[in-house]
Amino acid sequence: MKFLIILFMTFNVYATEFSTQWDENYNKKLVISCLSNDFMCREFCGEATKCEFPEKVCRDCIGSSPYITNIFQEMGRTYRNLGYEVNYSQVMDLILKGHFATFTSKSIYNQLGRFDSANLKQKFKSLCPDEDTEYPVVFFKTDVRNRKLGKVQFVTCSSGIYVMSDYADVDIDGEDEPSLDLY
Repeated sequence: MKFLIILFMTFNVYATEFSTQWDENYNKKLVISCLSNDFMCREFCGEATKCEFPEKVCRDCIGSSPYITNIFQEMGRTYRNLGYEVNYSQVMDLILKGHFATFTSKSIYNQLGRFDSANLKQKFKSLCPDEDTEYPVVFFKTDVRNRKLGKVQFVTCSSGIYVMSDYADVDIDGEDEPSLDLY
């Protein structure tokens, strides 16, 4: 019986999908889609199956800045999944505060190559331990005052949400799990 309860809880934890959308006025939003029995949408936005959060454009995301170019060149190599799962409350804390920027292989911020090219899509898909994730969403922290792009935080996959690193910015809390610098 305990095994079935644990299995059920594990299934529910990963019953969400993250995606990004742009509207006709070039406003970006983060969309979280949930199964009807998932707690996440009900808990964080009061809806049963979908939450939408506006995403402000980060200051240095539009154009061909060296940092943005590096993100798309190095995704999957320098920017990598550390394999440690993140608690949903940490993710939602960042989202609810609005201090984030998201990137996918379909990002209009990519000035380096073709939109959603097979090569770029594979770089993003390599961040997830499963094969089921069509479009992983990578979150970066943004500065509270000037919206400047900061450190990579995590990636959403169909199997969970994982801590990301760019190698130099990993903090270990004396244990084997890195901590996120969300503030």
